[in-house]
Amino acid sequence: QYEKALAKNWDVLLCLPSKLRSEKYSRIALTANGFALLHLPQAHRTDSLCELAISQNGMVLQYIPHENRNIDWCRRAVEQDGRALSFVPRALRDMAIYLTAVRKHGRMLDSVPTEMRSFEICEAAVLNDPRALKWVPETLRSPELCLAAVTQAGSTLRWVPQHLRSPELCMAAVTQDGLSLKHVPLASRSEALHEAAIRQNGEALE
Repeated sequence: QYEKALAKNWDVLLCLPSKLRSEKYSRIALTANGFALLHLPQAHRTDSLCELAISQNGMVLQYIPHENRNIDWCRRAVEQDGRALSFVPRALRDMAIYLTAVRKHGRMLDSVPTEMRSFEICEAAVLNDPRALKWVPETLRSPELCLAAVTQAGSTLRWVPQHLRSPELCMAAVTQDGLSLKHVPLASRSEALHEAAIRQNGEALE
């Protein structure tokens, strides 16, 4: 009964009699939710259980003592949840771990040092979350990357360099989000563009 209950709700771990709080039951709870690690006594938090917790929920990395955060655990955490990058020690961050993080959570591009924002990393971030275009160095905002961004979220047109806001790119933006019309240069506006924006969102008429 305990095993079935733990598999459905890790909180049951708190109800177990002390004599039953063994690695076996801890493992069942951690498989259900990595945050169950917080309810294990420090003496019971073995490397094996910590690794299991991180694999289930990468954000558990923040509760692992700083000195115990090795590269394998950090990679495992970021692979599970890109936001776990925030808890990876600076000394363990490399291009591979940055790439993994932005592929999982595009807006983590903001946590990548500017000098390490390669086109590959920026492209991966934007494809995951178009709003990541905001943190792409201007020199890397290519027409193709900007088009990929506005096609997913028209409002990202605000971060497209002025000289790249072509009629074609602006059309893609307003077709996705009519309100992005406010970011279209007057010189690039046309009757067709206005109509496309209003069809997508009547408020664009304003």
